[in-house]
Amino acid sequence: MIVENEVEFIQKCLDSIYETVDEVCVYLDCHSSDGTREVLEACDKVRIKENVYSRESEEFNFSKARNESLKMAKYSWSFYIDGDEVLKNDPKEVRKVILNAPENVVWLIVVKQTVNSVVPAELTQHRIFPTRKGVFYEGAVHNQIRWSNKELVEGNLDIVIDHLGYGSNAKHERRMERTKKILADETKRIEEEGASLVDYYNLVKMSMAIGDDLKAFEFVTDGLPVFMKADEKEQYSVHRFLLTSVRCMMRLGMWDGIRELLELHMKIAGELVDSSFLLFTYHYRRGEMVSAFLYGLKYLELLEIEQSKPVRFETTLLYKTLVKEKVNMLQIYLGERLTI
Repeated sequence: MIVENEVEFIQKCLDSIYETVDEVCVYLDCHSSDGTREVLEACDKVRIKENVYSRESEEFNFSKARNESLKMAKYSWSFYIDGDEVLKNDPKEVRKVILNAPENVVWLIVVKQTVNSVVPAELTQHRIFPTRKGVFYEGAVHNQIRWSNKELVEGNLDIVIDHLGYGSNAKHERRMERTKKILADETKRIEEEGASLVDYYNLVKMSMAIGDDLKAFEFVTDGLPVFMKADEKEQYSVHRFLLTSVRCMMRLGMWDGIRELLELHMKIAGELVDSSFLLFTYHYRRGEMVSAFLYGLKYLELLEIEQSKPVRFETTLLYKTLVKEKVNMLQIYLGERLTI
């Protein structure tokens, strides 16, 4: 884990994983001043490495910090968790599952942002993977796992983490200010060096996070030609660039072209939860109720897909409730029309 000033949550985090792991490798921000270090040092499984770079330094970014923490790992499996998260499953059972898992799988688990969260959310993330098998982090913020080892594949585990750290408005404001600075730094960097697809995904998402949707759409426009020139494997690995672009266009009311982007996404990445939700929204807003009904059903079906089939999604629990209500309403509406 990488940690800075998490005294409010860090003990809960350590307690939740203590019986799962052999060692807790912490890349600790040297500017932590709220007692986090003291809590970490009291745990006999914790090993600390200092982050020597200031958050204001051009040499710092979150992927670099995460990759530095991965260098500390010396056991067969790595399990990534943040200091404001807790493991919800039985820790001993999780340990058994991981130790008996195939050695070539990067595992997706469920991360919930429900407690103290401004926006309740449920998403899947790569969190458990074999150590020293070519797995690394990429992206200045909203870091994504990548791997160079062609033998590694994705899989899903029925493991749940609760993210507790979004309850504080003050903390949310600090995150927004940090995001604005990183966005400015990244914009300056890509003007000089050029941008990859992962960069454009991060730029679009960061711009939307701070409420600058028009700036986000500029990055969508700049990023699409890069996406179209990428090879198929790279396109799939950053499929969220397209989905985030569609969300941006929806927020701006730019409905023309959305259908084409979603069809392009499904051609490359297959039918995932997010694309089905966005297609439901697209057709519903355009008054195409039969198509909206069918995509709403597909969205709910994919949410319940069996855990053995890898499926990445980033969708809020609020959307799930909304779609269920709309699908039930559409079922009555369409039933009446078909009866007539």
